[in-house]
Amino acid sequence: MPKIPTNPNNNSNKVLRTLLTCLVAIFLLLIVNERYIWNPLSYSIKEEHCPASLPIHASDDMSVQHILHDPKYKQQSIKRLTGAIQIPTVIYDDNPEPNESPEYYKEWYNFHNYLVEQFPLVHKYLKRETVKNVSLLYTWQGSNPILKPIIFSAHIDVVPVESSTVQQWEHPPFSGHYDKESDTIWGRGSFDSKNLLIAQLEAIEYLLSLGNFTTERTILLSYGHDEETGGRQGAVSISKLLLNRYGPKGILALFDEGAGVIPLKDKKTFVAAILNSEKGYVDLAVKFSGSGPGRTGHSSQPPDHTHIGVASELLKSIEKYPFKSNFKITNPTFEFLSCAAEHSLGLPKYLQWLIRSARHNRLAEYTLGRLLDMQGDYKYYFRTSQAIDVIQGGNKANALPEYVTFTINHRIEIESSVNETISHFISLAKKVASKYHYSILLDGKTIINVPPQQNIAPATIDIHPIGSLEPSPITPAEGDLWDILTGTVQYIFEDSMGKAEEPNLFMSPALSPGNTDSKHFWDVTDNIYRFIGSIVPADILDTAHSVNEHFVMNYHLQAIAFVHQFIVNINEFGRNL
Repeated sequence: MPKIPTNPNNNSNKVLRTLLTCLVAIFLLLIVNERYIWNPLSYSIKEEHCPASLPIHASDDMSVQHILHDPKYKQQSIKRLTGAIQIPTVIYDDNPEPNESPEYYKEWYNFHNYLVEQFPLVHKYLKRETVKNVSLLYTWQGSNPILKPIIFSAHIDVVPVESSTVQQWEHPPFSGHYDKESDTIWGRGSFDSKNLLIAQLEAIEYLLSLGNFTTERTILLSYGHDEETGGRQGAVSISKLLLNRYGPKGILALFDEGAGVIPLKDKKTFVAAILNSEKGYVDLAVKFSGSGPGRTGHSSQPPDHTHIGVASELLKSIEKYPFKSNFKITNPTFEFLSCAAEHSLGLPKYLQWLIRSARHNRLAEYTLGRLLDMQGDYKYYFRTSQAIDVIQGGNKANALPEYVTFTINHRIEIESSVNETISHFISLAKKVASKYHYSILLDGKTIINVPPQQNIAPATIDIHPIGSLEPSPITPAEGDLWDILTGTVQYIFEDSMGKAEEPNLFMSPALSPGNTDSKHFWDVTDNIYRFIGSIVPADILDTAHSVNEHFVMNYHLQAIAFVHQFIVNINEFGRNL
């Protein structure tokens, strides 16, 4: 999740110039909109766009209080999460098909057995299916077949721990160590995402243990085995199974890993950042090649520009001409900013004013967009990012390289597309291709033919898009389903944080810059919420995929309580959905 830019000033001359531009623009805004001269906090700026939700709960039983506050239950939960972390279900980018290499997935089978041991009621009353041998799908059959099911999703796999960083961990990365003083559990998967998987199972185990709760709506648990490598085996297969079983858009909603309840700068105000959209994705694998006179041979008689030199010119051009910012108030990130502007005491007054004015004034919208484009925290929420991550070329000091390859990763802005991203790259490649006489191929097909120079061998720039994914649909942040979701969150956290005279928790949609397994489920549901139902401070977010991954146990209990109460609430208040 983005961080609130509470200190937009820095020593950069570029930023200082932008801030001066902002001040001039604000002055012009005051002149153009004369009603702001005498009343700068007029009604249009004061109106609420991020109110507190009405807490809802379907019964007065003490289940949530027991989950959140009972010491014995907490100890049991610590034991379950610790044991899950201790099973190293580490996946690498070259993971094989499960039916071809069962030995590779032995820890996944150990994890399956561990779940059976820890959640006896789940495995007694829910149907468990293995998909692709190692992914899991649980079905808690509802009593009303007319109601569309709900999916809770997480993933079994975790990313590797670099051997060179093991000594930097405060506790061994697969120890699942619990530190009572800090209430923290350590280890790979403690936040991404065994905590979520265990919380979902704990919530259902608890509901089953009550002995008097039955679900009208079918509840599904979807646990892919290869999310960290794109979910191409697990989540893809589960989604196809569900599409065949329930039909297109046959699922009411899916909850997956994502953000949570974010503390703002003042540490007293919280925003539940419910990720209702994701950026798109495409890697471009690019190869410069061509052998023969004037291109390759001995380094003692080189051409003026080798493949490496030409490729370097294109790479320099790529970073010199990045994608343009496309700040719009329709971007879900703006709603998160609006929440901060309405409720955060730590946000500078001028920035609050700009955010709240942007809804009503195009000049304020433009000025805010320029300012945010200078912020590292927000820059790429409003533009397509590009990162040159891999480059290879040449193998000997006295031999000219016969080819150069590099890969550029793109996360695509939500109003852009894969084709627009590829076209941007081609527009830059054309200039270099024309200058140095390279033809351009896209997926092996010539799209620009440049005749070679006399006595110079032909050469090509071959572009291969990999892993193309359009930006996700935006899930509505309104309506009955949204109200049940946000009302559940409000109820859980009023209890968890303690009731105050003034609400200090607010709800907002938000944008995810990355992708989860949910990208494979667009055909089965229109409602995807990437939200884990617990407090998630920035320092915890920063440890995902990194050294010292950890999670606070009280936050884990919140996630259990959220899943528990949402299932209860959707059964009571969602019969019309």
